[in-house]
Parts: sequence; structure tokens; C-alpha cells
Amino acid sequence: MPRLAYLHPAQVTKIAKAKKPGRYAVGHVPGLYLRIEGNSVAWVLRTKIGKDGRRAEIGLGPYIERRDAEAMIGEVEPYEKTLAEAYEWARRRRSGIRAGVDPVEAKREAAAARAAEAKALKNAAVNIMRHVAVSPTP
Repeated sequence: MPRLAYLHPAQVTKIAKAKKPGRYAVGHVPGLYLRIEGNSVAWVLRTKIGKDGRRAEIGLGPYIERRDAEAMIGEVEPYEKTLAEAYEWARRRRSGIRAGVDPVEAKREAAAARAAEAKALKNAAVNIMRHVAVSPTP
């Protein structure tokens, strides 16, 4: 297994602020990178997924230098991720992949389930509106 370069949080901040396009290995978790494209700075996990072992880049969210404690109150799942949060997310994603979960397929299935739920809700609302429009007013 190749040796990982471990970047200190200050080094990650320096790289992110430089905004030089590229993919920077962060270390600690194999495949965790800081990807910079234009004005975008985001966390990416490069790994093999699925039964065929295809390589994929899984976006973990935008980079944020630090998070204020007040900003976390009531927030279930922050969109932007600090270095520590990116480590944790990457570890969880990799353990899920080892357990046989394909994150890309899981995301597709979740989106399809949300779309089906939205369609059912829309149909129910249309049926209610038809019933209300036909019903005589008291």
C-alpha cells in the first residue's frame, strides 16, 4: 500500500486559498482529495465501486476552513465540510463500499424514491382539488 502524505490543516487551508487548479491528496484516508476547479474547492473521494470495480469520484461537499459552534446548532448534515468532517465522511463512505454499498447507485435509488413520493403527493393534491371543486359549498 502506498504511503500517504498527511497534510496539516494549515497546509490544506493554504492550498485552498491559492486556488491553483488540481487535485491534492490530503492523506489519512486513502483516496481523499481536495479538488480545485476555477472558484470551486471541494472534497472528493476517489475509489473503486460496484461489482466491476470501476473507479469513481464521489463528491463529499465543498471545502470550508472552519465551522463556528453557533452555525452547527440545529444543523443535521452540514453541506460544507471542514478537514475533520471530510475525514469522517470519507471513512464512512469507504467502510460502506467495503460492505458492498454502491454510493452512486444508492444516490440514484434515493432520488427515484423521492421522485415517486413527490408524484404520489402531487396526485393526491390533484384528487383533493377535484373533490373540492366538485363539492357544493355549504
